[in-house]
Amino acid sequence: MVSNCKEGPSTKMRKSQWLESSSSNDIFKMNSKIANSTLEFAGNIAKVKGWNGIKLLNEPFQVAVIDDFLSDKEQTKSLVNEIQSMEFTRKQMDLYEFYQTTDLANATMPHLASFFNFLTTDIRNWMQQVTGMKFQKVSASCSMYNSGDFLLSHDD
Repeated sequence: MVSNCKEGPSTKMRKSQWLESSSSNDIFKMNSKIANSTLEFAGNIAKVKGWNGIKLLNEPFQVAVIDDFLSDKEQTKSLVNEIQSMEFTRKQMDLYEFYQTTDLANATMPHLASFFNFLTTDIRNWMQQVTGMKFQKVSASCSMYNSGDFLLSHDD
């Protein structure tokens, strides 16, 4: 997910407040265990309290890994099947080399279209609350990396 954003991270955020008021999607829902977790930020270091399914990594760059992020495994399998049926185009330049689909905003398959809606509503709202940033646009596509493909670190 690529976004233009404003503002900085909040000092503490509890996701349960967001989850209780959010339900814009019938197919995809965030795992409810996330509702009981709290992220605390101190500068650019974050700690997770309440659930060990979120891991914060600092190497080779800062990233959060959330286990079982989507609640319905069968819907996730259907989404993967639709992704695998998409056409991928080779992308190459100095920062990257991989295969990529068109923007998911153009998706017509039911699970892909629903997932993109989930990203632009529920996930966008959740990310804004967790980070304290305002996301102006959400763009998403599927990427496939084969042996020798790469994506170098960059700041967008």
